[in-house]
Amino acid sequence: MLICLLFLFFLSDKLSSETTLVFPPWGHNWGIQRVNSAHLQLFLPGLAFKKPAGLAVTRFVATDLPGPEDDILVTALGIDSGIPDMIFNTSMYKLARYSVFFPQNLLAAPSDVAADSRGNIFIADTGNSRVLHLELSEGSLHLRREIRGFISPFSVEIAGDNLLAISDTDADKIVLYDFSVNMPVKTIVTEKPLALACILAEDKWNFYRENALFAVTGGGRAIAKFSLDGKIQLSVPSAGKIQYIDCDYYSQIYTPDPVICKIHKYSRKLEYITSFGSCGNKDRQFDRPLGIAVHRRFGMVFISEAGGAQYYWMGTDMLDLKAESVPGGIKFFLTLTEPADLEFVLEYPDRSEKSIFKKRFFSHQIEYFCDEKTASNALQVSITAHPTYSSRTRFVCIKKIPLPGK
Repeated sequence: MLICLLFLFFLSDKLSSETTLVFPPWGHNWGIQRVNSAHLQLFLPGLAFKKPAGLAVTRFVATDLPGPEDDILVTALGIDSGIPDMIFNTSMYKLARYSVFFPQNLLAAPSDVAADSRGNIFIADTGNSRVLHLELSEGSLHLRREIRGFISPFSVEIAGDNLLAISDTDADKIVLYDFSVNMPVKTIVTEKPLALACILAEDKWNFYRENALFAVTGGGRAIAKFSLDGKIQLSVPSAGKIQYIDCDYYSQIYTPDPVICKIHKYSRKLEYITSFGSCGNKDRQFDRPLGIAVHRRFGMVFISEAGGAQYYWMGTDMLDLKAESVPGGIKFFLTLTEPADLEFVLEYPDRSEKSIFKKRFFSHQIEYFCDEKTASNALQVSITAHPTYSSRTRFVCIKKIPLPGK
């Protein structure tokens, strides 16, 4: 018997079969986890989603509320290549559009956006063969410069203080650009690169302190990991036809699959971990998901889909649980989809319990041995997993498995 208990929104009776991603608490989204054109028109009358694409999420220093309480207010920026425009929130209550600030300098088939906490915003304006460098200050967008020299810039990604990675799909290259001096510093040749995810050792929210550039290559057929000097370190076939990716605090990769409506997840070594979701309009379902943005500090995940977007927090899940009798005791096996604090608790017929093991795990394949004496007379084991992100105080995954022979 496997039971997974969700304690989201402080309700302990919520059940779900998938908890790699979980719903945010009500105070962070007013209970609206999935947005569509009807929601958009409440803030921007007359505007409807047409073709949502790339996303970015950041916490602007200028909008970070002062005081001891952590408000976790972030700004999500989204590209809609069909309108075409960039839409972003200026507060919990207001949205804004690029085209309102620059009616004489409109976008053409844009595909991606990147932003940092200092107010730097970059747009891959694909149809105009350029990358725009904008600055957000005092609630207004200001154009700093146009970056030219591209055929079809598809993706932009900021890493560190001044590094901008740009994929130029039809030119078969990725350009690393230092926007503090406005010049390219490295060109990486690779076939049909699409979306990028980059993380630097100097980044605060980088657990392994590594420099890495992840890219969708081959027009969506593969995911590759490069060093910043352009050497390919790893490359694996993608689990589906993909365009966009992002990485989290642990350098894990998330990529939406618009064909089968799932979010695929890989380790920092590009080992496949799991897939989340299915096609449909119910909870934990997607309608052709495409873009994705991860906030590495808080574990927030924003996903664009046909007709709108969805907002999740990172949870964790335990898959493929089993307990086997081995010489001297019992060995437990499970796959952990996200680093978590695990606790193993033995449960007895008289309903008493005994905690036998606690540890934070960063690996995905977990094995634990319990000696025969410790496990004697126990009926089953309850395994509890708490994620390491903001959801840790509002979510816990508990799965129970009978001991062999019980």
